[in-house]
Amino acid sequence: MSDTKALQPRPHPAPSASPPVDPARAEVERRVESARESISQTVEQIKGTVNEHVDAVATTVSGVLTMSEQFQREPVAWSLGALSAGFAIGYGLGRAHHAKTSRGRRSPAARLADDVAAELATFGSSLVSPALTEELKTAFGVDLSAALAQIAAKQAPGTRSRQVVKRRIKRRAAAPKRKRS
Repeated sequence: MSDTKALQPRPHPAPSASPPVDPARAEVERRVESARESISQTVEQIKGTVNEHVDAVATTVSGVLTMSEQFQREPVAWSLGALSAGFAIGYGLGRAHHAKTSRGRRSPAARLADDVAAELATFGSSLVSPALTEELKTAFGVDLSAALAQIAAKQAPGTRSRQVVKRRIKRRAAAPKRKRS
């Protein structure tokens, strides 16, 4: 029972007729009220600015679509972009493939280009080529795998390097021999 009495609010004494007003205190209260209003206005302005920014971000984000949706909207632009990127990468790999050091050896860039080309060939033959072969077969009646097999049969592995070695041997044999003193 004593707990309930402790929790009950205490009655405030009745205000006296009119307490004396201190002019300094009234000035402080007026300034505090003015500061509250100013802070409230600033908070409202910040809320408005934040809401505007949130709306702008939401509009921007809602305009961003997945890659497939973007491709469906602009297939020509995406196709030209992919073609351009493929051309640039292929041209760069081709140039790097022929890079040599000052001693005439293959440069690290040439070895990297060969490694990248080998990886792309593996990827293409395992994933892209079967799908492309089926599409070409159904659309045009062309069997890409048979055509590629014929090309591969004509180019035996290492044929180019054997031809280069044979040319070097012929050049050395045809060149006049130097006399050593």
